[in-house]
Amino acid sequence: TNTVAGAASFVKAALCAWHAEAPPSAHAARRPSDTFDWKRSPLSLAASAVDQVRCVGVSSFGIGGTNAHAILTAPLQTPLALSMTPSSTSPVSVDSTALPLAPAAAPASHHPSRAPPPPPASSTDLTAAANACLHEVVWERAHVSAARLPGKVLPVVLVDGHGHDASSSSSSEGAYLQSLALPTPWVVVSLEDAPRAARQHGALALAGGSESLDDIGSLTWRCLSLLRDVSKAAGSAARVELFALLRASARYAPLRGLLRTARKEMPELSIRSLKVVSGPAVLPALPVEAQLEGGAVR
Repeated sequence: TNTVAGAASFVKAALCAWHAEAPPSAHAARRPSDTFDWKRSPLSLAASAVDQVRCVGVSSFGIGGTNAHAILTAPLQTPLALSMTPSSTSPVSVDSTALPLAPAAAPASHHPSRAPPPPPASSTDLTAAANACLHEVVWERAHVSAARLPGKVLPVVLVDGHGHDASSSSSSEGAYLQSLALPTPWVVVSLEDAPRAARQHGALALAGGSESLDDIGSLTWRCLSLLRDVSKAAGSAARVELFALLRASARYAPLRGLLRTARKEMPELSIRSLKVVSGPAVLPALPVEAQLEGGAVR
């Protein structure tokens, strides 16, 4: 797994910090590795439940090489007074009634050494904290050189289409492809013909312009099979210039994550992943992950 690597451990760590208790390490406490010098290390494996836990670390190692690390701490006994100067970005809107409150305190005889859980925060405190948390993504315009395609024609696969008839401008996918105004001659090919066309022309484009959230899993698996087949068809001696022109829609978020992994796992593919807000399209010379809006790459 790559996208959800470490998710279960993150939930476990959050519960440990919330309840101030960590469960024993499964199996490892009974048979610790002999390749690590435990006696000279301040670290130890929990053979039994540990109380007074206030800080928990989580490491996520995705199969594609994407690693992430986080440290979680116990909630404060009193709400933190946050003071931030709002920027032009609108605050995140959060329904405070949907946020979980602290659980009821356990009887003192059950965990005599554990500190009591923090008191529930009021809805006013929760709303103030939520409105102080801002999330802002900044896209800066970049000047990129246009790619020189090995062949005279760019084969295009409509990832949501069916066969060659999807190239008709009357279909939604065909209309999306026309709106891209690709700067090079192109031809729509089917999923079955895409590996051969990519090897023949040295390039391939994936186009998707749907807003639907139906069958996202099927779409991702279909594109995974396509990338694998194109990589095999290219072989170690060849290289395929691949352009993913996917609408800025939640539908293609898993596919964009898949392309990040494929960039590392399939060196035969030189991948440009473009989140399309609007055309005309630009085909960058170098592998990038960027946003395309009005002919500008950001």
